[in-house]
Amino acid sequence: MTGNPTQPDVPEGKEFCYDLDGLSFTITAYELDDGTVKAKIVVTEGAADFNALYWGDSDMSGDSAALSGPLNMNGAGSSVQWDGAVKLSNPGLGKNADTKDSYLTEGESAVYTLPGVDSLDDLAFIGVRATSTTTPEGSIKAVSECEDHDEHDGQGDMLPSATASTVATLNFKDDNEPPPEPEDHVKEWPQDISNVVFYFDAGDGKTYNVKIDEFDKDAPRDMDSLLEEARAFIAEESDKIDPDTPLLGVSVKGGNQPTQYFAVDNDENGEEADVAPVKLTNTGKGNAEVLSYNDFATFVEGYNENAPVSEETDDELDYVA
Repeated sequence: MTGNPTQPDVPEGKEFCYDLDGLSFTITAYELDDGTVKAKIVVTEGAADFNALYWGDSDMSGDSAALSGPLNMNGAGSSVQWDGAVKLSNPGLGKNADTKDSYLTEGESAVYTLPGVDSLDDLAFIGVRATSTTTPEGSIKAVSECEDHDEHDGQGDMLPSATASTVATLNFKDDNEPPPEPEDHVKEWPQDISNVVFYFDAGDGKTYNVKIDEFDKDAPRDMDSLLEEARAFIAEESDKIDPDTPLLGVSVKGGNQPTQYFAVDNDENGEEADVAPVKLTNTGKGNAEVLSYNDFATFVEGYNENAPVSEETDDELDYVA
């Protein structure tokens, strides 16, 4: 995305600040005359692909809103009851880093609507899920807390933002709470992938295996970047799987590499291979369903097209103070 270091003014609002290792940005939430609440992201250092925004007020009761797969905020803001969330983009830059609206570098900005937010008074926390970041971890789950919001004056009032590794201190988590879950589950495959089997929890200790077969030689080798899309695709194609069916893990086959299984639910070791709960079915029989990678690739194209884009116009980017 091509931005302009000089950003347009926004109405008075609340500013949330995020100061991470290698990445700094602000989010200014403001309200339009028609009651719509917008969030403007401005990157002041580094770069990131902003994939989702979460928000909540100071009431910590009830269940939190959540987005599935790589857009989740597991391990971050566990003391925050998220009232809402919005997907901004799918993770993964591919070949489109220069044109992807949600990928912002220093001096660039983007504006998004926060659906369902009726007032700035409803915003005490804003959480950010971003990938392809210039932080050492390469992705973030960040929460900024502003205790006493002043009218927007370019300063704001905040506590330091945090990645999943430090958000426990920010949000006053109990020391006995479990460590955050890994953000990545499947290692990037070193050779072309032949097929991937998805093992869903069918209950009673059984699995329901779905194979996506005949991967194209140009298919991505990082299955983490496709987990969300794969789960949505399988849920659409299968009568037995829905978006909430737990995905226990996946097994990957390709090249002369040994087929390996990687846990997704209850993953404790990130991209390291795991012991499979059942016999792997990448070769031979044993899969309840077999789907085509070509159909999956077509699904992914439409899935990406439905992701919201920045609402900032070229005229706004050309603004000169």
